[in-house]
Amino acid sequence: MNFQIADALEMLQRSPKSIRELVSGLSPSWSAANEGEGTWNAPQILAHLVVAEQHWSTRVSIALSDREDRSLPPFDVAMQQQLAAEKSLDQLVEEFLSLRQQNLDLIAHTTIHDSDLSRRVVHPSLGSVSLENILASWTAHDMAHLVQLGRVFAKQYQEAVGPWAQNMSLLRKTAN
Repeated sequence: MNFQIADALEMLQRSPKSIRELVSGLSPSWSAANEGEGTWNAPQILAHLVVAEQHWSTRVSIALSDREDRSLPPFDVAMQQQLAAEKSLDQLVEEFLSLRQQNLDLIAHTTIHDSDLSRRVVHPSLGSVSLENILASWTAHDMAHLVQLGRVFAKQYQEAVGPWAQNMSLLRKTAN
């Protein structure tokens, strides 16, 4: 599939609602679940999405600007950890949805031409990236974290599903 702004926006509009439906009001046993040591639970994933949402809009704005400094700010991991510790899962979900709506409104009021997609900025660790890379990554990032949430939840029943685990790629000991 070739990148199209309208296609990306279609997913960027839908994914927050899917995330909300999946995690809002979860019991503590589900919201605290992770995939093992060093992995994230639902509140940590949502805190990451909240901080990332602030960065995506900044990245788009810098890419569309005429400013001389084309450097993107580094990701704020400390803020992500702080949010996960201080806010409930439902608060994080609502903050994510609010930020996403603000960003979608900003994009709706911004004219982005196909020629703008090649505009480049400098990511702190990836180097030169285009506006197309930013918008496509924003969309794929949402999908990756939806899959991550599903994987975290599915793995809680890894043993309980018994022999059906062999039919579920997320639960197989060795993935294909």
